[in-house]
Amino acid sequence: MSHSANSAELNIFDADRAARAQARQEAIAKLIDERGLDAVLLTNPANLAWITCGADLSGGGHESGEPAAAVFLTRQSRVVVCSDADSPHLFDRELPGLGFQLKQRPWRQPRTELLSDLCRGRVVGTDRPRGFEEEPDAPTDLRAALATLRSEPNDERIAALRDLGADVAHAVEATCRGAAAGRTESDFVGEVAHRLLRRGVTPVQLRASGDGRADDQPHYAFDRRPALQRLTLWAVGRRAGLHVHCGRTVAFPTLPSGDRKALLGAHARIAQIQAVGLCHARPGAAWPDLWATIARIYEKTGPAADWEAAPVVLRTGFARIERVLGPDADEALRAGDPLVWQPRSGPAALCDTAVVSADGPAHVVTGMEDWPRVKVRVGEETFRRPGVLEA
Repeated sequence: MSHSANSAELNIFDADRAARAQARQEAIAKLIDERGLDAVLLTNPANLAWITCGADLSGGGHESGEPAAAVFLTRQSRVVVCSDADSPHLFDRELPGLGFQLKQRPWRQPRTELLSDLCRGRVVGTDRPRGFEEEPDAPTDLRAALATLRSEPNDERIAALRDLGADVAHAVEATCRGAAAGRTESDFVGEVAHRLLRRGVTPVQLRASGDGRADDQPHYAFDRRPALQRLTLWAVGRRAGLHVHCGRTVAFPTLPSGDRKALLGAHARIAQIQAVGLCHARPGAAWPDLWATIARIYEKTGPAADWEAAPVVLRTGFARIERVLGPDADEALRAGDPLVWQPRSGPAALCDTAVVSADGPAHVVTGMEDWPRVKVRVGEETFRRPGVLEA
């Protein structure tokens, strides 16, 4: 029996997206001229998501775990390089009307052969290092230049981050609200993944730590042990190529009163640190100055060295981590920059993604639904940050 797609299943031409794709092609053409190149080859997933305006090129058939396609660009053209098993889906569902051409190979042949043919006799810039013999600042090494291009803020990206942030925060908080002592960390991770996927969000990184297992292991993932007294749940979700981070903490009734008091006190501290960061993250702010302000709050409120345990602030975007913003970072913030604020202190951890706003404190895209709030005063501003859910 044949199946006719209904209107909800058909991809409608998106003129705005096509215009963005053309603008990004022109940015690459300018880069080609500046570097004296003939072409550019993109294979990094973050750059592929940027150049395709959010297409999912993951596919399912590449033996190395790389994306199913690469993109080869000249001054006038943009070409998707993939296998004949991936091209129908990519062009019907991910790249309709965006002006991409196709170079494909039979699925049984290595893609490297086709890429080698395209690059032969040309000076080609790439987003991956090709060997230790190449200088980091060689004209063909485009990693830094492409990171700058894909991090350029725009209204479309801000709107997408807000929608994505709401869905990621919902998945984390709804799972926490239904949490019960005794369930395993893997149970909670599976539930968050289910909620994300139902909303069209790809789970990129999920972490669940019960009973302090991440207190001295900041990047602890999860295992099959139960969470008996407290739980911290963390998720990074991706949609249309963009990433959002969110983390929340739950205290179960079984948590002893002394430990509960310590958790709430530490959490109030990191809520204050996060609020200070949101307040001072303004366009044009020099990062070293903002970091000095954050470091002073750490010194005034508790162990000054707590920030050394793990990164406190990240810049996200088309890559899960575009840049770690630590004490040595040197850049000025821009309106639209998506920053991940994830302070930690002892048993407490908190994570939210916020976009630097042109007219006030940073706008948190992982806003709270039905969640307890901690009131924090920073100068003349009042912030309400996520508290600990006492289940």
